[in-house]
Formats: sequence, C-alpha cells, structure tokens
Amino acid sequence: MPGRTWNAASYRYSHNGHEKEDEIFNGAQSAEFWMYDSRVMRRWERDPVVKPWESPYAVFGNNPIYYSDPLGLDATTDYKDKNGKLIAHTDDGLNRTIVIPDENRKAFDVAFEAAEKYGVTDYEPTNRRLGADYGKKEDVSFAREAAQKWFLGSVQEAANSGNSQSDGKWAEAVKNNEATAFHLFYQWAIGTGPNERSFDENSVMGYYLLKTPEVQAAINNLANNPSENGSLRSKEFVRSLSKEGKVDYVKSFFKDIKSNPTRAFHGSFKGSVSVQKVTQLGGITAIDVIVTMHDNMTAMSGSRLPPPIGYGPEGSVFNQEYPNGFKGALKTIVINYKVKVTVLTKSK
Repeated sequence: MPGRTWNAASYRYSHNGHEKEDEIFNGAQSAEFWMYDSRVMRRWERDPVVKPWESPYAVFGNNPIYYSDPLGLDATTDYKDKNGKLIAHTDDGLNRTIVIPDENRKAFDVAFEAAEKYGVTDYEPTNRRLGADYGKKEDVSFAREAAQKWFLGSVQEAANSGNSQSDGKWAEAVKNNEATAFHLFYQWAIGTGPNERSFDENSVMGYYLLKTPEVQAAINNLANNPSENGSLRSKEFVRSLSKEGKVDYVKSFFKDIKSNPTRAFHGSFKGSVSVQKVTQLGGITAIDVIVTMHDNMTAMSGSRLPPPIGYGPEGSVFNQEYPNGFKGALKTIVINYKVKVTVLTKSK
C-alpha cells in the first residue's frame, strides 16, 4: 500500500507461521506446544507418540514441503486401534493416522481425556504429564508410569550423550571444588557420586553462584548500604518460575547452560547474602559477605518443568524422592553453599 513499508529483519515469524526464538540460537522456533530447530527441522525433545517407522525427533512427517503443522502438534488427525477403529480425532488440518497399541490404550485414554478437559486438542502426553497431575478422579497409574519411563530415558540419554561429547569428563569422580553442574547432572541422572555436596568460594559451583543475577543484585544492594541502625544487614535472593514467568524461565535455561550452568542446574532457588565485616581502608570500604544457599536436587524437582502456556497446572512426573533407591538414578543430591567474598567500594 502507498506509504507503508515492511522490514523483513523485524518479522517475528518463519516457516509454518511459527515464532522465531533467536534468543536461544539462530534457527530456534516455537510452535504452540513445543520447540524445534528449523535448520534441520528436528525437535530437540522426543515425540511421546511412538511411531516405529519414524524418528521421535522428526517433525512435519519428515517432509516440511508437503505437510503443514500450524499448531506444532503431531502430524496426524486420527488415532485408531490395531483393528482400525477410530479412538480420537484431532482437528489439526492434516490427514494421517496413528495406531495406538493395546498396551498403550489406557495411558492414551487418560491423557486424551485430561487434555480435552483442559482445552488442548491433541495428544502430547509428556508435556501434559500424561494427565497424571490434572485431577484425582482419573486412573493415572498407567499414565504416570509411562511418563516416568519416558522421562528417565530422556534424562539418561542426555547425560550419556553429554558425557560422550566431553570425552568422559562428566562421569569423572571429582571433589567438591572441581565439580561442575555437568558432573552433578550426570551423577543425578545415572545414580553415581556422593549424595551430598558442599561448595565454597574455591569451587566451580560457588564461582558461578556468585555470578547469578539474583546473587549479584543482593550483593550490590548490601554494598551500597552494608549496615542499618548499627547492625550489619542481610539480603535474601530468590529465583522462581512464578516470579520470572514461564516463557522467560524456559528461555533462560538455554542461555544459562552456556554462560552460567550453575543457575541452569538449580532452576529455582533461594538463599541469602549476609554482611560479616566492614573495614575502612583509606578511601576504600571492604565489605566481607557470605552467600549461603541450600537446595535439594530430587526426582520430583528435576521433573517439575513448566509446561507451555495453556497446558494447565505444573506438576512433577515423579511423586517420590528416591524412585530408584538411595543410590539409584534420579537420586537426591543435597547441595549446600557457603561462599565468602569481599566487595570493595569507594568510601562515602
């Protein structure tokens, strides 16, 4: 139209009408219910609908030219049993058929009923926790068992893949000061290493804890005003899903995994920064502070991921702390921080 212009660089959408997520990496795109890498047209999480003829990471039926998928749902419209009887129909604009094995039928029925109840029209069992957290009336035992099996397989696959790419470094037995978030993730997923870790200012985990924006903000606040009414001050720091918002919370994980793996590992956390001592050194004020934090990495907390908007309440895939035993996979790791640091400021 006359007088109107269009800047392609600022356009938010790309293939299939999905929104670009360049903050994560160039090529990342989000559909309504999942995310994928548009460079290779692959999901980076496995599709919970098992199709023996197709990779669980495939999208668009491996043919993005022929098939469309505007909602980011599965590339099908009908679900049928092995005898060809229609179980459910989804209105996603395609025309494909998925056969649900008899042994998966009960889990499918639970998930689909829960999905319909909460306004989602397709079968995405893992993202909806297979209906396991959406009510007390549904028989969710089969659904929860299926979700747990999928989650454990996915986590261990990621741990073993990362360990392989690191030439076995993730699986190394390391002391507290040498342990990284990747060591802890591997040990949690596989079930190796100690069940309790303590970190100080000489540790890798402690170093990155000091670099988190939440801790930095608390330290800066105390540096500007270390005492009040003659008493040394303390400041609490918190990171939570409700405070950050689901979208930013998920996006930040992909940024933190490279820049601050400690923050990515803990996800939500809470601690405090306390002033221990204030020393005047000429025109400089030295403020000694100590950062303390306690966090338990459990099967419940590790599988409590924020669902995409519209998927209903959050929930954990696992509802017990040691699903595979005290030394088994997804074991609890008790983590304590006591990190000392001195902040120098110009005396007022």
